[in-house]
Amino acid sequence: MRSMVAVQLPAPLTLLVLLAFFLYPSAAFSQEIFPPPERLPEIRATRAAEPIRIDGRLRESDWETAEVIASFTRFQPNQGGPVSLPTEVRILFDDEYLYFGAMMYDTLGREGIRVPVIRRDFDYFENDLFSIALDGLNDGRNSMVFQTNPYGAQRELLSLDATTFNRQWQTLWVVASHIGDYGWSTEVAIPWKSIRYEEGATEMRVVLMRIIRRLNERATWPPLPRAMNPYRMDYGALITGLRPPPPSSNVQVNPYLLVSGQDTAVEGDPGGTSDGWRGPEIKAGGEVKWAMDTRSVLDVTWNTDFAQVDTDRQVLNLTRFSVQFPEQRQFFLEGNELYTMSARELIQPFFSRRIGLDDQGNPVALDGGFRFTRRGTDQTAGAMLMRQAEGSESGAAWFAMGRYTRNLNATNRLGIMASLRHDAEGPVPPVPDNFIGDAGLFVPPSPANTNLTLTADGFSRMTNTLLSHYMLSYTRNSDANAPADGWSGVWLGEYRDNRNQLELTLASVSETYDPRAGFIDDVNYVMSRAAYTHTAMPGWLPDFIQELEPSVDAVHFRRYNDLNFREAVVTASPVALIGRDASELEWSVEAHWQQLENPFRPLGASIAPGRYQYWLQELEYNTDYSRRIAGKVSLREGGYFGGRLFSASLEARVAPVPQLMLTGTYTYNRLRDVGTDDDDIRAGITGLETRVALNARFQWITFYQFNTRSNLHVLNSRLQWEYLPMSFLYIVLNDTRGDAVDPLAVRRRSLDQQAIMKITLLRQL
Repeated sequence: MRSMVAVQLPAPLTLLVLLAFFLYPSAAFSQEIFPPPERLPEIRATRAAEPIRIDGRLRESDWETAEVIASFTRFQPNQGGPVSLPTEVRILFDDEYLYFGAMMYDTLGREGIRVPVIRRDFDYFENDLFSIALDGLNDGRNSMVFQTNPYGAQRELLSLDATTFNRQWQTLWVVASHIGDYGWSTEVAIPWKSIRYEEGATEMRVVLMRIIRRLNERATWPPLPRAMNPYRMDYGALITGLRPPPPSSNVQVNPYLLVSGQDTAVEGDPGGTSDGWRGPEIKAGGEVKWAMDTRSVLDVTWNTDFAQVDTDRQVLNLTRFSVQFPEQRQFFLEGNELYTMSARELIQPFFSRRIGLDDQGNPVALDGGFRFTRRGTDQTAGAMLMRQAEGSESGAAWFAMGRYTRNLNATNRLGIMASLRHDAEGPVPPVPDNFIGDAGLFVPPSPANTNLTLTADGFSRMTNTLLSHYMLSYTRNSDANAPADGWSGVWLGEYRDNRNQLELTLASVSETYDPRAGFIDDVNYVMSRAAYTHTAMPGWLPDFIQELEPSVDAVHFRRYNDLNFREAVVTASPVALIGRDASELEWSVEAHWQQLENPFRPLGASIAPGRYQYWLQELEYNTDYSRRIAGKVSLREGGYFGGRLFSASLEARVAPVPQLMLTGTYTYNRLRDVGTDDDDIRAGITGLETRVALNARFQWITFYQFNTRSNLHVLNSRLQWEYLPMSFLYIVLNDTRGDAVDPLAVRRRSLDQQAIMKITLLRQL
């Protein structure tokens, strides 16, 4: 049975997958993947003779005399062929900025524009878009990406080797767009101080891209193979004729002032329910960014605060693995891609979200710290030191981390990382004055502990279509009661061409691997995974279908300590359709084999140890999300640990104008005849979000969620005004009401309300 689980698909699944691949012959790709050019295309930038006003209209005479890039090439939905609509781009510079001006023509004029909602960091797939990927170091590997849409909204990201991304990164730049009968145009001004470049640089690499959303078409200059993403800088063109100022010291000061009030209450506490609002509490702090040159940056933060950060969305976890919530705090997002291991996202030796949050995701105050990053063409180094204040149930903590990577050549990279977390002994929990019972039921203070994590990793691009990531990590704790020495290792190999994508992953995590400053989904497993996706565009497809993407994904787990079988899942998606409007329809079938060694309690059901085998099927569909009314639905039904599972996930979005969006979500799970008591459990999460935008810099977002399982109501309302570039005013209202559990396992209602006003001011010295 164990060997069969590892390699054999049940006959019906095998038949479905094979039929899918054989019935999807592809005649769509007239051109196979081509290698990066030996001689890069060039565009000469023009020095501006007069000031450039950033209004999106390209009215200055300098734009008329600049060289024009008009030879954009389509790379999606298929590679090559004529571009449906013309695009023209010009490049200027002066002593302060690098400018890009782009004209995106559309035969439908204003009617052809697709922007469902105005917001910063807008969705890549839903909007008309103009993108600039800039490689200032000219190493063909790193890029800073600046993207905008017809309403001048901003979206940035950092890319390393076109495989590791920091999509939450933000920097200082200016953009404005204009919509007219011709289509739309945009002007982008990037300060030289926001660009990394070598002293004396006269050339930089660039990849430009336009998304025409109503046609679901993407075009680039210079040309890229369809299988690549538009951040492959070894395919980039050269901007020549540049004369940037010599790298110099650059200091940005970003202080904040915060005023807040709070009301908390728990049923049954002495004094009744609520004691009323407390405050106002006034708090000040901030950050200083010192760019010593264009490669080295030192960030210092004190009395760090993240009151404006969006609330985490609740989930109903039906697996045995921990859920990883994304990092959203701006200070930790800077340079985050440097510390992220790309071999397997669910094994991160360092994960900045562990700083300033306890194990339940509750915020813990940060006293301050610093971060240093140095980037070069051959090597990159980083260091971080943070102090976390003492919490109500945890002692103060120090986090220290160091990172170094070196490029061995143009396609290979090695790196090492060390992280240290020291936790002081936690406070003694107080015993209520009116408590009657055994005080020993209260949790004792947590002991002091020092955790060390050492990691080595690497990246290799063996050919243009074949790459691999690998990582080996070690942990050790000083506390004798904590896990002893532990190990983890991952290898990921990926092959990708215009028709096929194959991934192979091998990973292992020992019982005692314990990165206290990182994240792992679980311990004590050896995992192997193979995933294959085939892209086809046969000629017999109806016009409303763009392509077919059948896939199969098989994952197999054994226990690390004895190599006995633990679980396996095979997922086949023989029906996967992508429409011309980017709508998607997918039907998949899952086969599960599970060997539980310990009890498992999903949604409160008690599942006993033992062997389980069951099937699930899932149907997913989403409409065109660039339209004013859009939605998606996901339905799962089948077996589940000896019982039955039905899940439904629904989303509906209405955006009558780009300035207003209403989104409703509902997730429902029902377990029937599950567990030792044949439980029948229903649980759901309802969500409602409203977004009002006067423009791309003034937003009011309100989000509400209700979790029936925990009887938890969460309301977050946030007004955000970028009154100056990267300077913000926030007004935040939070209301959380749910069931609290005390040390005697008595469930009582709790209330937590907050009102926050925070203002930040960015000044460049």
